[in-house]
Amino acid sequence: ANLENSDLTGADLKKADLTGAKLILTHIAGAEFRKADLTNVIFEPEPGSVRDGSKFADVKGLPTLRYENSPHGLMELREALKKAGMREQEREVTYAINHNRREKIWNQGLWRKLESLFHLICFELTCQYGMNPGRPLEILGLGLFLFTFPYLLALRSRNRETGIWVILMPDRVLGGGKDRPYKLTIHRPFRPLPQDSTRFGERILRGWRLVRLPFYFSLLSAFNLGWRELNVGNWISRLQKNEYTLRATGWVRSVAGLQSLLSIYLLALWVLTYFGRPFD
Repeated sequence: ANLENSDLTGADLKKADLTGAKLILTHIAGAEFRKADLTNVIFEPEPGSVRDGSKFADVKGLPTLRYENSPHGLMELREALKKAGMREQEREVTYAINHNRREKIWNQGLWRKLESLFHLICFELTCQYGMNPGRPLEILGLGLFLFTFPYLLALRSRNRETGIWVILMPDRVLGGGKDRPYKLTIHRPFRPLPQDSTRFGERILRGWRLVRLPFYFSLLSAFNLGWRELNVGNWISRLQKNEYTLRATGWVRSVAGLQSLLSIYLLALWVLTYFGRPFD
């Protein structure tokens, strides 16, 4: 429907199907849009006509709203939803604004394409510009399992300069002294297997340790970065029964550093989008 320059002042559009409609310079002051379908609507109404966010309660398709010339109408709608306390709908309109902006700068030269790609990877796919604030934590949790596989390969590596090492603390309570670092492999676990265990039990225990150790190192790597006393990695390491630290060398160290950077970014993004409005 082409509703450009139409006067819809005070119109009752509850449950109306406005899919793909053009609301360009349309007068919608006082119009009721409850439960209407605004999927793919070009939303550029008359400036100042969007005042009451409660009239857009339960509206469908807010993330798909578009603009052709100016995002002013979407910004007015977002501000009205904010004043009405409709946080979820406000986030959906924020996504619509930034998504349209990213698509438009894609056609403005090479550098703008790189900027658009940066926004796509860092902000849209990760949290959808704040519309899905829990997604960064989901990606972080998935990364804990994905990074387990390269650490598992490290346990199989026979390179003497590459792997995961156990470093016993010199000031530990039990068994003092300065022992040399101990490289972990699938054949040399941190602790020997019980002597009274059966062959089947040894296989189960060996397999469990083979999976547990890479995942635990992935967990430590993900939360390795912190600020002063606020270091989650140190807090996790205090749950260990023995006093030791795990360190990596070679390419394993590079992978662990990459995981730490990605994890701290995802955590910061989750905090900012959950408690704030960084994309307004």
